[in-house]
Amino acid sequence: MGDALMDAGRRYPGCGTEESLPWVSIGLPTYNRPDALERCLASLVKQTYPNLEIIVSDNASPDPKVAAICKHYADTDARVRYVRQANNIGATQNFFYVLEASTADFFMWTSDDHEFEPHHVSTIMAGHCSGDYGFVSSNWRFHNPDNSPVPMRPMPTNVFAGPKWVTLCRFLTLDHWAYAKANFYYSIFKKEALTQTHQYDVTMDIGSDHVVIAETLSQYGGKFINNITWGRYLDSTLTQAHIEKPYKLSDTVYGWVNAILPNHPSKRIDDVWGYTHAMTTICNKAYPHWWQWPVRLLLQGINLFNQLRVMQLFYV
Repeated sequence: MGDALMDAGRRYPGCGTEESLPWVSIGLPTYNRPDALERCLASLVKQTYPNLEIIVSDNASPDPKVAAICKHYADTDARVRYVRQANNIGATQNFFYVLEASTADFFMWTSDDHEFEPHHVSTIMAGHCSGDYGFVSSNWRFHNPDNSPVPMRPMPTNVFAGPKWVTLCRFLTLDHWAYAKANFYYSIFKKEALTQTHQYDVTMDIGSDHVVIAETLSQYGGKFINNITWGRYLDSTLTQAHIEKPYKLSDTVYGWVNAILPNHPSKRIDDVWGYTHAMTTICNKAYPHWWQWPVRLLLQGINLFNQLRVMQLFYV
């Protein structure tokens, strides 16, 4: 087991012994990326944390290699549970499927383009042992397909320090691309925190990750551990280009217009409306006093602005 968790166990008796440590469910939704899936699963089964279940949901991948990889790990490691969807249920629903199928008190989403250090889960669970948090995250890195690093702005180490209303404000005002703050979606959550937040079942294609993070943070708080214990591989130069791209107002406006007009306007309008409504609800609950209305208004404006910037990736 990782030293960090054993140290936490000595300092915080609530962690218990190795045998009584809380269970963690890892949900891995995947679709048609066998090479990435193989790399991710190989790193997950090497975790030093003892009490794990790993739920893999294949979203009806047409590539037979995906099923072969999943079956191999399920047959050789009792912690791995493999489910193949009969039909493609969509990425968002597949993410929520693995959450609903989980049985542990703690839960972590992962994508098949992730790779973890062996002490990843132990490091984060040591953070959970140190206090009462809705989620705990470690730091991360990005890789290009050739394994070269992608430059990112360092995440502030105090991002979740202080009262919940302060940390929510700090999270919401972080730039989406510069900090890749959506990666907090891959923290280890208390499952109770996820299922008690009324935004838990959001189905919007864009922004649901931010909604889940923001509402969990506003009600339960979070913790950030500034140790890099996992990485994410970008399978497209498009994503890298947007991470490194200088901000232009014209791109935001163009992305917003293209989000609404072509192809499926009703769905895209629903995404923008759903995100805006969810964030408004969260801000109203976090800042309920009449004299806090400027904060609510400011944060809602920043959130809508950031959401429109995210659309650059999809619609510009």
